Amino acid sequence: MILRNIQSRKRNGQSTLEYALLIITVAAAFIAMYRYLSGATGAKLHDIENELNPGVEIQP
Repeated sequence: MILRNIQSRKRNGQSTLEYALLIITVAAAFIAMYRYLSGATGAKLHDIENELNPGVEIQP
């Protein structure tokens, strides 16, 4: 009985740790994706700006 209770707690703790690692991995993926997309969006907006105003350099 006591051994079964200890094993149950270990499994419960292990699943909690696995969920935490999963959440951290997903959050890291979203942060990396956000950084990539914000850079790509900024570059695309800069290209559009240059097409609309050729020869004019706008300082950020």
